[in-house]
Amino acid sequence: MTDFEYIQSLLKEKEGSQLEFIESFNYKHIAETVCAFLNTQGGRIIVGVNNKKEPVLKQGINEDFNDLRRHIYNAITPESLIGIRKEEYKNHPLVLIEVIEGTTKPYSIKNQSFIRSGSETRPANDNEMSNLIRARRKEEYSWENSPALEATLDDLDKEEISRAIELSNNIGRTTRFKTDDPLTFLSHFQLFRNNQLTNSAIVLFGKEPTYFLPQCRTRIIHFGESKSANEYADTLIVEENLFKSFRRIQDYFKKNLPIQSQFSDTNWQRKDQPKYPLKALDEAVINAMMHRDYSDPTGEVFIGIYSDKIEVVNSGELPESLKDANLKKSHRSIPPNPVITHMVYLCGMIEKVGRGTVLITELFDEYGLAEPHWKSKNGGTTLTLPGKPKTIELNERMRSFMLTLETGQQFGREDYERFFQNNISEKTARLDIGKLLDGNWLEKTGEGPATKYIRTTKKLPDITG
Repeated sequence: MTDFEYIQSLLKEKEGSQLEFIESFNYKHIAETVCAFLNTQGGRIIVGVNNKKEPVLKQGINEDFNDLRRHIYNAITPESLIGIRKEEYKNHPLVLIEVIEGTTKPYSIKNQSFIRSGSETRPANDNEMSNLIRARRKEEYSWENSPALEATLDDLDKEEISRAIELSNNIGRTTRFKTDDPLTFLSHFQLFRNNQLTNSAIVLFGKEPTYFLPQCRTRIIHFGESKSANEYADTLIVEENLFKSFRRIQDYFKKNLPIQSQFSDTNWQRKDQPKYPLKALDEAVINAMMHRDYSDPTGEVFIGIYSDKIEVVNSGELPESLKDANLKKSHRSIPPNPVITHMVYLCGMIEKVGRGTVLITELFDEYGLAEPHWKSKNGGTTLTLPGKPKTIELNERMRSFMLTLETGQQFGREDYERFFQNNISEKTARLDIGKLLDGNWLEKTGEGPATKYIRTTKKLPDITG
């Protein structure tokens, strides 16, 4: 699902407890609605559409956008995971705000808390405030917020903390901090509480995190071309903090994944690329590291590289509401480790709140690989990333058109529609051509109105769907 399709799908929905459309930059109302989503079940806001769900903003919204971000980040306390980004829709700018339900309730603006009731944002009453406070007290005893016994500030990697502060300052998703004042930074994000480091501080910034938490380990086994799981070509055990571990795993993928070469019918130069989309692997690994069950002392992350797939396994099962099919489309995000997830987001390691699994699926589709799958069982979650091409079936309509083309012949989308005497819609034509591109029966050239498609030398399959 592209960003355009994602916004289009949201606009088809009705306003409700987790969705609101706002026409203009009404900072006060937008911030109150974000606050209400944090105190209830999270939600999404689209700024820039009227009551008919038509985009109305004109280009040049940078100043308003930046002011809105600053207002939301500064007005709502305590801080939480809020994604705010600009999008384009039908040649108009929009602002998409994605809010994950908060874990340090109640959230407030100038000591006033808000909740979401149906499609209405309103101040919380006394009974609702009591419920929010009880929810926060329960969260106080989570594994993330529990003290890391015997750990001191000397057990943290100060350079890694300074790096995180610098990244956070540059990305601008929170207030700015001094890179030489790690204690203020740690205290602000509840990583240092009551003069004690928390478990999440050790996971994120520990010098030797496995000394205190042996579950902070990632094991990579490369099975080479062997079909057997009893033989392997290489193994790596990573026992550093989350940020350093992630960078080491990125380097390992870049150095050890096979490179595939492709030749184009229209370009004599060879195109070399990794067997898997590296950005999707980054998302898969950071998701596993953020969402694993750290309360399980045996819960390492395992990455198995096989001849035909990669498996990423982490401890902890998916929530009942999030099964394989749900993860491949827009879904409510329920991070099991919100403190760790928040820090990863502030440092720019995830771009779109709650859309990592969707992005992995999209990137594999764009790469022409079979669809990834998630499976939870026996206390763990396995993500399987296939290395084989996706199966593309051609219908008789597509086949009949392709049989009229010579190798190297060009055509445009309108030509495709005219071939069927304009009895098919533009959407159908685009879907058909997209499948032919995915299957490498066509290549694309040009952009916008100048876009053309070129017949390659690849033969059509004998049997079509």
